[in-house]
Amino acid sequence: MISVIVPVYNVKFYLRRCVDSITSQDFTDLEIILVDDGSTDGSGELCDELAESDHRIIVIHKENRGLSSARNVALERTKGEYIFFVDSDDYIMPGILHKLYHSCTKYNAELACCGYITGKKKYYCNKKEEVLDSMEAAKKMFICDGLDSNAVCKLYKKDLFENIRYPLCAYEVVPVTYKVILRAKKIVNVYQEGYYIEKRQGSITRTVFGKNNLLYVTMAKNEYSIIRRHYQELAPYAYTFYLNVLVSMRERAEENKKKDLTYERQKIVELFNSHFIRIMKDKRLVKRKKYIAILIKTGLYNITLKIYRFSGF
Repeated sequence: MISVIVPVYNVKFYLRRCVDSITSQDFTDLEIILVDDGSTDGSGELCDELAESDHRIIVIHKENRGLSSARNVALERTKGEYIFFVDSDDYIMPGILHKLYHSCTKYNAELACCGYITGKKKYYCNKKEEVLDSMEAAKKMFICDGLDSNAVCKLYKKDLFENIRYPLCAYEVVPVTYKVILRAKKIVNVYQEGYYIEKRQGSITRTVFGKNNLLYVTMAKNEYSIIRRHYQELAPYAYTFYLNVLVSMRERAEENKKKDLTYERQKIVELFNSHFIRIMKDKRLVKRKKYIAILIKTGLYNITLKIYRFSGF
């Protein structure tokens, strides 16, 4: 059995599409756990309605404590041998659960990953299937080479989450996904379109600059410190991840300059400036991030962004 965990919070417009994409899978041995995290827009009532139409759907209603809390509550209730997370404003492609399950059993793997689409962009798709050990997979995750730290797009053996839960904060996947990957002896990456991520206003990745952006940088830095102490081979890759996060959050700060610099923005600017040379020299950091860093450093980022958007590229 696969336990599909769907945290739900105020996504009434998207929820039915999400659940339909799961119930219509050709892999039918499922339990679908919808965790209503204190929704106020009728999403909780829609969860109950959907459960009446499919006996595999289980609904948990709880007070609002965030995405991590919803996932953790569901992890305590799962009965499946495998875990698959779906965010309730997203959906999954036909046949992907069967594909991931088949890959796990074929290669005796504890974790299988797929690619995803967001908007018109595809990530980690259209490459030959590969089998990795935990160290190889962790390296690829840190530099976003075929997989990343997202909780979604992955079929996990439930045992991988023993004594591991998501922290109750934004960017909760940072201190969790690498631990889960390192527990798996074998990981399969199918490089197939399996998941659609809906970019919508109000999600963490679409909100304006705020305290969570500095939190993301801090968590990435702490992760690097832990890796450096315990997994020397992974340390350079974890450091690249930290630099990648730093550039991304500095870019977010540059796009939101209307207000006076907050403490969080100023701190990220200082960290970016002090790491600029390392950003330029890091061999694993993708060129796009280095170009962005140069544009920010030279003060040309916003005008370049306006030209890019105006040109329609």
